[in-house]
Amino acid sequence: LKTFADRLQENGKKPKQIIIAIMRKLLHQIYGILKSGEPYNPEKRGFQTT
Repeated sequence: LKTFADRLQENGKKPKQIIIAIMRKLLHQIYGILKSGEPYNPEKRGFQTT
C-alpha cells in the first residue's frame, strides 16, 4: 500500500484523498476475503509482506 500511496502523491492527490483511497482498497480486499471464504494469502495478486 505504500507504493500505492506514493504513486497517488506523485499524481498530486491531497493527503485526505490518499487516506480514503487506501481505506477503499483495504475495504475491497476485506470484502473479497470474506466473500470467498478463503484465508488471507499475502502472495495472492502481488501483495507483499515486508
